[in-house]
Amino acid sequence: MPNAIPAPIPASAQSKPGSAATAIGAGVVFGCEYDGERFWGALRRAVEVSGDPREQAEIYAELALETTKRPGIWLKSPPPGQV
Repeated sequence: MPNAIPAPIPASAQSKPGSAATAIGAGVVFGCEYDGERFWGALRRAVEVSGDPREQAEIYAELALETTKRPGIWLKSPPPGQV
């Protein structure tokens, strides 16, 4: 069976450096690596660069959900007022 070569990602679907999507992608990677501080930093950056209030709300919701359901990613838990 020949090796499958993945199709390239179309330019319209690629994230631009410094975009909210790029920061969210980094946050996902940091979350998978159980690096809570970098996860928070990436998602907070995504909120900063996003100009869309709906997208910002979704990012904050994801941040709160992942923070509370994955306590193992924290060396020191974030203060309750931040979650």
